[in-house]
Amino acid sequence: MLAPKILFVAIVIIATFIINAEAKLFRTNDDLKIREQPSLNAKVLRVAPKGSNVDIVCQTTGDPVDGKNIWDKLADGSFCFDAFVDGAVGLSRCDSPPSSNPPPTNPPPALANNGKINDEGLNLVKGFEGFNTDFKGDMPGGGHRTIGFGHNCDADTNKCKDIHPPITRAQGEVILRNDIIPKENCVKKLTTANIDSNKFSALVSFAFNLGCGAYEKSSLRQKLNAGDIKGAANEFALFNKVGQTPVKGLTRRRKAERDLFCKSGGC
Repeated sequence: MLAPKILFVAIVIIATFIINAEAKLFRTNDDLKIREQPSLNAKVLRVAPKGSNVDIVCQTTGDPVDGKNIWDKLADGSFCFDAFVDGAVGLSRCDSPPSSNPPPTNPPPALANNGKINDEGLNLVKGFEGFNTDFKGDMPGGGHRTIGFGHNCDADTNKCKDIHPPITRAQGEVILRNDIIPKENCVKKLTTANIDSNKFSALVSFAFNLGCGAYEKSSLRQKLNAGDIKGAANEFALFNKVGQTPVKGLTRRRKAERDLFCKSGGC
């Protein structure tokens, strides 16, 4: 009757030996939080005091700290940040556990093309803004003074005093890309829906033309953030007027923006 007990003890001893054989002891160089996962948001299981030993089985990647993302997996399955362990270099890799926050299928706007308008969107803006080597009034009979690809001198900090016409198209594009940055940030900030690069770029063109405030208040943004992609796409056509009068150029621009918005599907 002792055989089963002896067998059980033998199994425990062998398992312990295998774990210890795979694990290596390393000394901590600071008080070290031991966590359930290689993540700063994971539950802290315990704290290993400075100068104590931790038994490391392998290394994986996790949340970065000061630009470093190597984490150590301990023999009991927990994790600690490698930078606070001396000498744990070149250890074998282990499979990372599933992330508690897996990336969405469609990246949010901040990640769509790294939060930048894509080439098709930029060309759309350039095409509708047109290019001027010298200053001109934006609307017949007056309006904003512009240069290049619709650069608004009234909104310019220096009122375009540091721009000396005639300018080249290359110079105009540099100015345009700088002008677009606040609109990219606007769309990133105000859009909670997960959208692709084409949708993001169409919205940047919309905000560049009408302003961030118009995008914020628009039914287009409200429907998009509510998950109604098709409904949002149909809202572009409503923003084609100056006052109550439809403008052909704005009608064509809204159609081009809608086409780009729908290019990747969903409409």
